[in-house]
Amino acid sequence: MTDFDPVRTFPEFYSNETVLRLGGQRRWTVADFELVPIHIRELLRTGRVEAAYSVDGDCLMTLTELTLRLPNAANATFYLRGGIDGVAAVLVEKSCPKPYARQLLRLPHLYAEHSMDGGGFLLLVSLPELAQDLSSIPGSKVLHESNGYYEILLEGWVTLSRDMLREKPSPPRRRSSSSITNWGDIYRHLARREMHSVPEPGARLDEPILAHVVELVTRAPLSRDLASVGGNIAVFEHAVLGELFARIQPILEAFRKADPAAHFTQDVETETLYTAAARVLTHRHDTDDLEAPEPLLFNAARSAIEQQTVLNAAPKRKSR
Repeated sequence: MTDFDPVRTFPEFYSNETVLRLGGQRRWTVADFELVPIHIRELLRTGRVEAAYSVDGDCLMTLTELTLRLPNAANATFYLRGGIDGVAAVLVEKSCPKPYARQLLRLPHLYAEHSMDGGGFLLLVSLPELAQDLSSIPGSKVLHESNGYYEILLEGWVTLSRDMLREKPSPPRRRSSSSITNWGDIYRHLARREMHSVPEPGARLDEPILAHVVELVTRAPLSRDLASVGGNIAVFEHAVLGELFARIQPILEAFRKADPAAHFTQDVETETLYTAAARVLTHRHDTDDLEAPEPLLFNAARSAIEQQTVLNAAPKRKSR
Protein backbone atom coordinates (compact mmCIF):
# COMPACT_ATOMS: atom_id res chain seq x y z
CA MET A 1 0.00 0.00 0.00
CA THR A 2 1.04 3.61 -0.44
CA ASP A 3 0.05 6.92 1.10
CA PHE A 4 0.60 8.71 -2.19
CA ASP A 5 -2.66 10.17 -3.53
CA PRO A 6 -2.29 11.25 -7.17
CA VAL A 7 -5.63 13.09 -7.16
CA ARG A 8 -4.47 15.30 -4.28
CA THR A 9 -1.02 15.71 -5.78
CA PHE A 10 -2.33 16.65 -9.25
CA PRO A 11 -5.83 18.03 -8.56
CA GLU A 12 -5.96 20.22 -11.69
CA PHE A 13 -5.15 17.28 -13.94
CA TYR A 14 -7.79 14.96 -12.49
CA SER A 15 -10.46 17.67 -12.52
CA ASN A 16 -9.73 18.92 -16.04
CA GLU A 17 -12.82 18.60 -18.23
CA THR A 18 -10.97 17.15 -21.21
CA VAL A 19 -9.00 14.68 -19.08
CA LEU A 20 -12.24 13.54 -17.43
CA ARG A 21 -13.83 12.96 -20.82
CA LEU A 22 -10.84 11.06 -22.23
CA GLY A 23 -10.44 9.22 -18.93
CA GLY A 24 -13.47 7.05 -19.65
CA GLN A 25 -11.73 5.43 -22.63
CA ARG A 26 -9.90 2.15 -22.03
CA ARG A 27 -6.72 3.49 -23.54
CA TRP A 28 -4.76 4.39 -20.41
CA THR A 29 -1.63 2.86 -18.94
CA VAL A 30 1.74 3.93 -17.55
CA ALA A 31 5.01 4.22 -19.46
CA ASP A 32 8.31 2.86 -18.19
CA PHE A 33 11.52 4.88 -17.80
CA GLU A 34 12.12 4.55 -21.55
CA LEU A 35 8.57 5.83 -22.21
CA VAL A 36 7.45 2.45 -23.54
CA PRO A 37 3.73 2.00 -22.80
CA ILE A 38 3.17 -0.96 -20.46
CA HIS A 39 0.68 -3.81 -20.72
CA ILE A 40 -0.96 -2.59 -17.53
CA ARG A 41 -3.28 -5.55 -17.05
CA GLU A 42 -0.38 -8.01 -17.23
CA LEU A 43 1.61 -5.89 -14.80
CA LEU A 44 -1.21 -5.82 -12.24
CA ARG A 45 -2.07 -9.48 -12.76
CA THR A 46 1.39 -11.07 -12.67
CA GLY A 47 3.90 -8.33 -11.90
CA ARG A 48 5.59 -8.79 -15.28
CA VAL A 49 6.58 -5.65 -17.17
CA GLU A 50 5.72 -6.06 -20.84
CA ALA A 51 5.07 -3.59 -23.62
CA ALA A 52 1.44 -3.01 -24.56
CA TYR A 53 0.67 -4.94 -27.74
CA SER A 54 -2.76 -3.40 -28.40
CA VAL A 55 -4.53 -0.11 -27.78
CA ASP A 56 -7.75 -1.38 -26.24
CA GLY A 57 -9.07 -3.05 -23.11
CA ASP A 58 -6.93 -6.14 -23.65
CA CYS A 59 -3.87 -4.23 -22.44
CA LEU A 60 -5.21 -0.90 -21.22
CA MET A 61 -7.84 0.49 -18.82
CA THR A 62 -9.68 3.68 -17.93
CA LEU A 63 -7.94 6.47 -16.07
CA THR A 64 -10.07 5.82 -12.99
CA GLU A 65 -9.03 2.15 -12.95
CA LEU A 66 -5.38 3.12 -13.42
CA THR A 67 -5.53 5.65 -10.60
CA LEU A 68 -7.18 3.23 -8.19
CA ARG A 69 -5.05 0.21 -8.99
CA LEU A 70 -1.68 1.91 -9.50
CA PRO A 71 -1.83 5.17 -7.54
CA ASN A 72 1.94 5.61 -7.38
CA ALA A 73 2.37 5.54 -11.18
CA ALA A 74 5.09 7.91 -12.37
CA ASN A 75 2.93 9.14 -15.25
CA ALA A 76 -0.33 8.61 -17.07
CA THR A 77 -0.04 7.42 -20.67
CA PHE A 78 -2.93 7.58 -23.12
CA TYR A 79 -3.39 6.36 -26.70
CA LEU A 80 -4.87 9.36 -28.50
CA ARG A 81 -7.21 8.91 -31.44
CA GLY A 82 -7.82 12.44 -32.59
CA GLY A 83 -10.60 11.66 -35.04
CA ILE A 84 -12.58 9.89 -32.31
CA ASP A 85 -11.54 11.99 -29.32
CA GLY A 86 -11.82 15.37 -31.04
CA VAL A 87 -8.46 16.30 -29.54
CA ALA A 88 -4.89 16.70 -30.82
CA ALA A 89 -1.69 16.93 -28.79
CA VAL A 90 0.95 19.59 -29.40
CA LEU A 91 4.39 18.64 -28.05
CA VAL A 92 6.66 21.68 -27.74
CA GLU A 93 10.36 20.89 -27.28
CA LYS A 94 12.66 22.72 -24.87
CA SER A 95 14.67 23.83 -27.93
CA CYS A 96 11.74 25.96 -29.09
CA PRO A 97 12.68 29.66 -28.77
CA LYS A 98 10.88 31.19 -25.80
CA PRO A 99 9.05 33.95 -27.76
CA TYR A 100 7.72 31.32 -30.17
CA ALA A 101 6.78 28.95 -27.33
CA ARG A 102 4.91 31.76 -25.56
CA GLN A 103 2.89 32.44 -28.71
CA LEU A 104 1.89 28.79 -28.90
CA LEU A 105 0.94 28.78 -25.24
CA ARG A 106 -1.32 31.81 -25.71
CA LEU A 107 -3.41 30.00 -28.32
CA PRO A 108 -6.67 28.33 -27.15
CA HIS A 109 -6.09 24.95 -25.53
CA LEU A 110 -7.95 22.48 -23.38
CA TYR A 111 -5.06 21.39 -21.18
CA ALA A 112 -1.40 22.35 -20.70
CA GLU A 113 1.38 20.69 -18.72
CA HIS A 114 5.14 20.56 -18.28
CA SER A 115 6.57 17.75 -20.40
CA MET A 116 8.10 14.69 -18.79
CA ASP A 117 11.64 16.05 -19.14
CA GLY A 118 10.58 19.34 -17.59
CA GLY A 119 12.05 21.39 -20.42
CA GLY A 120 9.17 21.66 -22.84
CA PHE A 121 5.42 21.49 -22.54
CA LEU A 122 2.43 19.64 -23.93
CA LEU A 123 -0.94 21.03 -24.98
CA LEU A 124 -4.19 19.30 -25.75
CA VAL A 125 -6.17 21.30 -28.29
CA SER A 126 -9.59 20.94 -29.84
CA LEU A 127 -9.34 19.20 -33.20
CA PRO A 128 -11.79 21.61 -34.89
CA GLU A 129 -9.39 24.42 -33.91
CA LEU A 130 -6.89 22.73 -36.24
CA ALA A 131 -9.13 21.73 -39.13
CA GLN A 132 -12.84 22.29 -39.62
CA ASP A 133 -12.84 19.59 -42.30
CA LEU A 134 -11.67 16.50 -40.42
CA SER A 135 -11.30 14.55 -43.68
CA SER A 136 -8.32 16.77 -44.49
CA ILE A 137 -6.25 15.40 -41.63
CA PRO A 138 -3.17 13.63 -43.04
CA GLY A 139 -2.92 9.95 -42.30
CA SER A 140 0.64 10.34 -40.98
CA LYS A 141 -0.88 11.23 -37.57
CA VAL A 142 2.13 13.41 -36.74
CA LEU A 143 2.94 16.79 -38.27
CA HIS A 144 6.48 18.04 -37.61
CA GLU A 145 7.58 21.67 -37.51
CA SER A 146 10.56 22.03 -39.86
CA ASN A 147 13.02 23.09 -37.14
CA GLY A 148 11.94 20.38 -34.73
CA TYR A 149 10.52 22.94 -32.28
CA TYR A 150 7.18 21.17 -31.94
CA GLU A 151 4.94 18.53 -33.44
CA ILE A 152 1.20 18.02 -33.67
CA LEU A 153 0.12 14.49 -32.80
CA LEU A 154 -3.21 13.39 -34.24
CA GLU A 155 -2.92 9.76 -33.21
CA GLY A 156 -0.46 7.94 -30.99
CA TRP A 157 0.84 7.56 -27.43
CA VAL A 158 0.82 10.62 -25.18
CA THR A 159 2.71 10.38 -21.88
CA LEU A 160 1.43 12.93 -19.38
CA SER A 161 3.42 14.23 -16.41
CA ARG A 162 0.16 15.62 -14.91
CA ASP A 163 2.16 18.68 -13.79
CA MET A 164 -0.07 21.38 -15.23
CA LEU A 165 1.08 24.75 -16.47
CA ARG A 166 -0.60 27.64 -14.75
CA GLU A 167 -0.60 30.07 -17.67
CA LYS A 168 -4.01 30.48 -19.31
CA PRO A 169 -4.71 31.08 -23.02
CA SER A 170 -4.93 34.79 -23.85
CA PRO A 171 -5.63 36.90 -26.92
CA PRO A 172 -2.48 37.39 -29.03
CA ARG A 173 -0.69 40.69 -28.75
CA ARG A 174 -0.49 43.14 -31.63
CA ARG A 175 0.00 41.11 -34.76
CA SER A 176 3.33 41.12 -36.55
CA SER A 177 4.53 39.27 -39.61
CA SER A 178 5.87 36.50 -37.35
CA SER A 179 2.85 36.24 -35.05
CA ILE A 180 1.02 32.96 -34.59
CA THR A 181 -2.68 33.77 -34.40
CA ASN A 182 -4.52 30.44 -34.60
CA TRP A 183 -4.05 26.68 -34.75
CA GLY A 184 -5.73 26.45 -38.15
CA ASP A 185 -2.93 28.40 -39.86
CA ILE A 186 -0.30 26.24 -38.18
CA TYR A 187 -2.07 23.03 -39.16
CA ARG A 188 -2.54 24.07 -42.79
CA HIS A 189 1.11 25.07 -43.09
CA LEU A 190 2.43 21.79 -41.68
CA ALA A 191 -0.10 19.67 -43.59
CA ARG A 192 0.85 21.40 -46.85
CA ARG A 193 4.52 20.56 -46.25
CA GLU A 194 3.67 16.90 -45.58
CA MET A 195 1.51 16.56 -48.69
CA HIS A 196 3.98 18.27 -51.02
CA SER A 197 6.72 15.84 -49.98
CA VAL A 198 4.79 12.76 -51.15
CA PRO A 199 5.98 10.93 -54.29
CA GLU A 200 3.84 9.25 -56.93
CA PRO A 201 2.88 5.60 -56.22
CA GLY A 202 5.82 3.34 -56.98
CA ALA A 203 8.29 6.20 -57.48
CA ARG A 204 10.74 4.77 -54.94
CA LEU A 205 10.23 1.09 -55.76
CA ASP A 206 13.52 0.67 -57.58
CA GLU A 207 13.94 -2.98 -56.69
CA PRO A 208 12.05 -5.40 -58.95
CA ILE A 209 11.51 -7.65 -55.95
CA LEU A 210 9.33 -5.06 -54.23
CA ALA A 211 7.33 -4.39 -57.37
CA HIS A 212 6.72 -8.14 -57.40
CA VAL A 213 5.52 -7.96 -53.79
CA VAL A 214 2.94 -5.35 -54.80
CA GLU A 215 1.77 -7.61 -57.62
CA LEU A 216 1.42 -10.59 -55.27
CA VAL A 217 -0.51 -8.84 -52.51
CA THR A 218 -3.00 -7.16 -54.86
CA ARG A 219 -3.99 -10.29 -56.81
CA ALA A 220 -6.56 -11.63 -54.35
CA PRO A 221 -9.79 -9.69 -53.78
CA LEU A 222 -10.21 -7.78 -50.55
CA SER A 223 -12.14 -9.44 -47.74
CA ARG A 224 -14.26 -6.30 -47.21
CA ASP A 225 -15.84 -3.68 -49.41
CA LEU A 226 -17.08 -0.15 -48.84
CA ALA A 227 -20.63 -1.31 -48.18
CA SER A 228 -19.45 -3.58 -45.34
CA VAL A 229 -18.34 -0.52 -43.35
CA GLY A 230 -21.48 1.49 -44.02
CA GLY A 231 -19.90 3.55 -46.79
CA ASN A 232 -17.35 5.13 -44.42
CA ILE A 233 -14.38 5.84 -46.69
CA ALA A 234 -11.90 6.47 -43.89
CA VAL A 235 -12.77 3.19 -42.16
CA PHE A 236 -12.60 1.32 -45.47
CA GLU A 237 -9.15 2.72 -46.32
CA HIS A 238 -7.92 1.81 -42.83
CA ALA A 239 -9.21 -1.75 -43.32
CA VAL A 240 -7.56 -1.99 -46.75
CA LEU A 241 -4.20 -0.84 -45.38
CA GLY A 242 -4.46 -3.32 -42.51
CA GLU A 243 -5.27 -6.21 -44.82
CA LEU A 244 -2.51 -5.37 -47.30
CA PHE A 245 -0.01 -4.89 -44.48
CA ALA A 246 -0.88 -8.36 -43.18
CA ARG A 247 -0.27 -9.78 -46.68
CA ILE A 248 3.02 -7.95 -47.20
CA GLN A 249 4.78 -8.88 -43.96
CA PRO A 250 5.00 -12.69 -44.44
CA ILE A 251 6.40 -12.17 -47.95
CA LEU A 252 9.08 -9.77 -46.77
CA GLU A 253 9.88 -12.08 -43.86
CA ALA A 254 10.33 -14.99 -46.28
CA PHE A 255 12.76 -12.89 -48.32
CA ARG A 256 14.68 -12.01 -45.15
CA LYS A 257 14.97 -15.67 -44.18
CA ALA A 258 16.12 -16.65 -47.67
CA ASP A 259 18.69 -13.86 -47.72
CA PRO A 260 19.83 -12.67 -44.25
CA ALA A 261 21.53 -9.69 -45.91
CA ALA A 262 18.23 -8.43 -47.28
CA HIS A 263 17.17 -5.22 -45.58
CA PHE A 264 13.93 -3.35 -46.17
CA THR A 265 13.85 0.08 -44.59
CA GLN A 266 10.72 1.58 -43.07
CA ASP A 267 10.51 4.00 -46.01
CA VAL A 268 10.61 1.13 -48.50
CA GLU A 269 7.93 -0.80 -46.60
CA THR A 270 5.79 2.34 -46.54
CA GLU A 271 6.19 2.86 -50.27
CA THR A 272 5.32 -0.80 -50.90
CA LEU A 273 2.15 -0.59 -48.83
CA TYR A 274 1.22 2.77 -50.36
CA THR A 275 1.68 1.51 -53.92
CA ALA A 276 -0.38 -1.61 -53.24
CA ALA A 277 -3.17 0.39 -51.60
CA ALA A 278 -3.21 2.97 -54.40
CA ARG A 279 -3.60 0.18 -56.94
CA VAL A 280 -6.44 -1.54 -55.07
CA LEU A 281 -8.33 1.61 -54.15
CA THR A 282 -8.02 3.03 -57.67
CA HIS A 283 -9.60 -0.12 -59.07
CA ARG A 284 -12.43 -0.04 -56.57
CA HIS A 285 -13.09 3.71 -56.49
CA ASP A 286 -14.31 4.73 -59.91
CA THR A 287 -15.89 8.05 -58.87
CA ASP A 288 -14.20 11.24 -57.71
CA ASP A 289 -16.03 11.39 -54.38
CA LEU A 290 -14.78 7.93 -53.42
CA GLU A 291 -11.22 8.21 -54.65
CA ALA A 292 -8.85 8.98 -51.78
CA PRO A 293 -6.24 11.70 -52.42
CA GLU A 294 -2.94 9.88 -52.84
CA PRO A 295 -0.92 12.09 -50.46
CA LEU A 296 -3.32 11.31 -47.61
CA LEU A 297 -3.19 7.64 -48.50
CA PHE A 298 0.62 7.73 -48.40
CA ASN A 299 0.52 9.29 -44.94
CA ALA A 300 -1.98 6.67 -43.79
CA ALA A 301 0.34 3.92 -45.05
CA ARG A 302 3.29 5.51 -43.29
CA SER A 303 1.27 5.73 -40.08
CA ALA A 304 0.37 2.03 -40.26
CA ILE A 305 4.03 1.08 -40.73
CA GLU A 306 5.21 3.43 -37.96
CA GLN A 307 2.71 2.11 -35.43
CA GLN A 308 3.57 -1.51 -36.17
CA THR A 309 7.29 -0.73 -36.02
CA VAL A 310 6.86 0.79 -32.56
CA LEU A 311 4.91 -2.24 -31.34
CA ASN A 312 7.45 -4.68 -32.79
CA ALA A 313 10.44 -2.76 -31.41
CA ALA A 314 9.07 -2.34 -27.90
CA PRO A 315 10.99 -4.75 -25.66
CA LYS A 316 9.03 -7.22 -23.60
CA ARG A 317 10.91 -7.03 -20.33
CA LYS A 318 10.19 -9.05 -17.26
CA SER A 319 10.58 -7.64 -13.80
CA ARG A 320 13.07 -9.34 -11.53
